[in-house]
Amino acid sequence: MTETNCTSCGAALSEGLKFCPNCGAKVTAILSEANNAALLASPESPQAGAVPEAIPTPAPVSAPAQSEKPMGFMGYLLTLVVFALPLIGQIAAFLWAFGKNTRRSRKNLAAAQLIVWILCFAGALAFYILHFDAVNELTKLILS
Repeated sequence: MTETNCTSCGAALSEGLKFCPNCGAKVTAILSEANNAALLASPESPQAGAVPEAIPTPAPVSAPAQSEKPMGFMGYLLTLVVFALPLIGQIAAFLWAFGKNTRRSRKNLAAAQLIVWILCFAGALAFYILHFDAVNELTKLILS
């Protein structure tokens, strides 16, 4: 078992610890540095005294693409106003739901709106089919 000392308080540390039992400082970085130094200095290592290769750093995270940015309040409001327009709203919903250059939030809203319209149409159709006789009689009364 390798023992090192804590850099904060100087207490002896064993290898399995993550925090110093005396002061609570994080130990993992201390032990990994000590292990790297021990590996470099060991005579049986073929690269004794050699400088270790640098660990590649991850690529910086870029700003989210336009399609990943959420819509603001006005974006939602204008989208709902367009949905309220007859025929134009349905066309816009299809374009936004299945388009490639559309914000994800608008795409999800348009897909949800299409689902609601489909369910409303299916409900109205089912009502008409189930109550065809009543609707037919009501139509005859209104027209006569």
